[in-house]
Amino acid sequence: MKLARIEPGSFLMGSTKDQSDQFMRLFPDLLQEWFEPEQPQHPVKITRPFFLGIHQVTQGQYEAVMGENPSYFTRNRWGWVKEAVAGQSTEQYPVEQVSWLDAVTFCNKLSAKEGREPFYEIEGITVTVPDWRRAGYRLPTEAEWEYACRAGSTTMCPFGDGVGKLGDHDWYGANSGNITHPVGQKRPNAWGLYDMLGNVHEWCQDWYEIRYYKASPPADPAGPSQASDRVIRGGCCVSVSCRPTGRSGCLPGNRSYIIGFRVAAVQE
Repeated sequence: MKLARIEPGSFLMGSTKDQSDQFMRLFPDLLQEWFEPEQPQHPVKITRPFFLGIHQVTQGQYEAVMGENPSYFTRNRWGWVKEAVAGQSTEQYPVEQVSWLDAVTFCNKLSAKEGREPFYEIEGITVTVPDWRRAGYRLPTEAEWEYACRAGSTTMCPFGDGVGKLGDHDWYGANSGNITHPVGQKRPNAWGLYDMLGNVHEWCQDWYEIRYYKASPPADPAGPSQASDRVIRGGCCVSVSCRPTGRSGCLPGNRSYIIGFRVAAVQE
């Protein structure tokens, strides 16, 4: 894993009504209620440095640790994308069709493989975090994810208020052909992170609550204590309205060809 050190800092998390109105003018099919989970915009402080994978976990990395590759976009699958990836090596494509539980299990197995203390305790489908200071790999919180995606920017997108430069940085619905692509082919953000708004959505650590921002603590928010869904962040290869503030939830057992993940850790 190639990791970037993310220093502590403060940022405004979420979007404003003006920003959501701007996106609705660009994409008339969007509805105002789709933006409600990312409002109100509120100040958040990340108090601890952490490390974040510069790439989404690839199919090759996942198979090396887990012994299998569940992805839809592989050279061995014969769906509607067969002309695009059939016969090709997809080791550098992002892994997908992984559940949240698959992702945290990968984190623990990779930690054990590298001699780190596993971050999670997993008993069946029950996952607990006994100590946030453990050095093992984990998923980023959604606050850490948005902070890293913004990379110090204050505009709607890390590269400005418009979406005109999105294609320079990410594989999304307007340039991907509706399939994933090898990681790291587009430009990184200012902190050296690739594909933050494209290729696949990314699982985060937190439980998902639509109205969580109205009660979110100002420092190191870690999500509600319990809910039915886990947070997914970022854009994907079939989405066009990609932005750092977009958030949604998915059942932790669900798998999709547009959901993958990247790893975080408290030390390199």
